[in-house]
Amino acid sequence: MSRKANIQITERDKRIMIHLYRARLLTGVQIRALYFNGSAMVHRRLPKLIKYGYIKYGAYFEPIPGHPGRTRKVGHYYYLDSKGIDLLTELGYITEKTYPSRLLPRDKDIEFHIELGDLYKLLVTENIITPEEWQYGKEVKEIINARKYAPLFAVAKDLYIFRAVYNIPPASIKTIIDIAKELPRSVILCADSSVQDRILEKYLYGNIHIILMRDMFKVIPLMLKHPNGHLNLLLSTIDKYGEDTEIIERAPHYAHLQVGVDTLLAADLATGSAPALIQARKFKGDFRFYSAIDRTQLQDYPIPEDLTNIVFLDGSETRVYLNDNQDIEEGA
Repeated sequence: MSRKANIQITERDKRIMIHLYRARLLTGVQIRALYFNGSAMVHRRLPKLIKYGYIKYGAYFEPIPGHPGRTRKVGHYYYLDSKGIDLLTELGYITEKTYPSRLLPRDKDIEFHIELGDLYKLLVTENIITPEEWQYGKEVKEIINARKYAPLFAVAKDLYIFRAVYNIPPASIKTIIDIAKELPRSVILCADSSVQDRILEKYLYGNIHIILMRDMFKVIPLMLKHPNGHLNLLLSTIDKYGEDTEIIERAPHYAHLQVGVDTLLAADLATGSAPALIQARKFKGDFRFYSAIDRTQLQDYPIPEDLTNIVFLDGSETRVYLNDNQDIEEGA
């Protein structure tokens, strides 16, 4: 008998391989945190699973700052090999013939799948969600009657996570919005602000949040911990100034108020609420109060030349405006 047949597969090995099938890939850092409680034992076990044909690995890289075009290896990612596929087929998790290369994402998508794994690791290890409260896109598309190739990648509790890449075609934007507007709440991760703008132009209604991909590790945990947002923080901040205010219109993430003869907008922009972003862009009134996680978010906000009040989630405040060079500055 071949020596390769002698490895004893543990329950933890099975859980890792099931997760690799569901996620398509995981990094060594993610597997260590999720399945080995941070133990260095991961460095002994994964090579054995590779040696005996249950998993495969590849290297992933990152750009070297200050050296355009050059990269450095960051670590390894892992995905199912043929014996892992056979095992999961035997266990009933895989029901159709497949191969390792079919399970691995396209090269251009590997980085995003690694980031998605990092998001899952953050949410689970910080006890924001349980493993059972996370589903991958392919597991829910059929349930919600979404197209097979719709860019829905995960669901955390009731939050559906979509991705909009560079040069996304209009038909794909329509697909995302048509699905998202029917869901309890959704977040669309945008490659850049131009993609964000294109989606906002097509937005009709629904509890949809539109954020830049780089902000997902800040915004998604916040959305899960505070599903009702931070509009109350803005309203209480306005109240402390002692003016008599009247709420003219209130939605989940924004409110229009009257303060004497002045009009005021309170917009909870910290989580990229599409209705709040649209209100902020078209508001022509007197005073604005926007929420923000930190100062880096402000670069993507619709800030006018007039002073805008910013309320951070710890309750601290600042005022900003757009200067002559179209840069955001803090002012008195």
